[in-house]
Amino acid sequence: MTSSFPTQFRHLAAECPFDVDPTLAGSLGAYRDLLVEWNSRINLIRFTDDTHLIARHLLDSLAGVGVIDEELARMGVAAADVRLLDIGSGAGLPGLVLAIARPAWRVTLVESVGKKTSFLHSARRALALENVEVVNGRVETLPPSSFDVVTGRAVAKPPAFLELARPMARPEGRVVAWLSAEDAAALPPHAIERTLDYTLPGDDVRRCVAVIRP
Repeated sequence: MTSSFPTQFRHLAAECPFDVDPTLAGSLGAYRDLLVEWNSRINLIRFTDDTHLIARHLLDSLAGVGVIDEELARMGVAAADVRLLDIGSGAGLPGLVLAIARPAWRVTLVESVGKKTSFLHSARRALALENVEVVNGRVETLPPSSFDVVTGRAVAKPPAFLELARPMARPEGRVVAWLSAEDAAALPPHAIERTLDYTLPGDDVRRCVAVIRP
């Protein structure tokens, strides 16, 4: 981790329109180092510099934490009982970031690409994330109706993502999707229970985290 990373993270986090725990800078810095190292060998993300990584990937992933916290409270699920599934985890965005932010949650990362799964396994070990399970395969092979929350970010267009995600959530659970404003607007109004709408530091693109009932 570069010496400037924690400072950059805290500075950019303070500019977010949602709450971000500044103490995450250390753990996310260690994750950043792994991500950059592996990204030089396999294509995980488009990386330009730490400012881009923090704003467009880490803070974007953290936008969902408060939303999920509120939904779990509505559902009456204690943190220690949470089962969360992240579909198409890729580089661990948002799944690994959520697991770092909420170590009590049990987080399952499912990824069909073997090289990306290898990275997720390596990150789990290096970051000592005992609350994380990594599955190399397709989401359809997992038991349906098994998760309190099902998440996805940049996996597929919303209709295709929902087709995968909805069967995985238990009947009282939630699907939480990271969407562009355009994708959110394209969904039928009744499909979305609520959204967190936001922009990221240094970027005026409208984004949202959408809560969808199974």
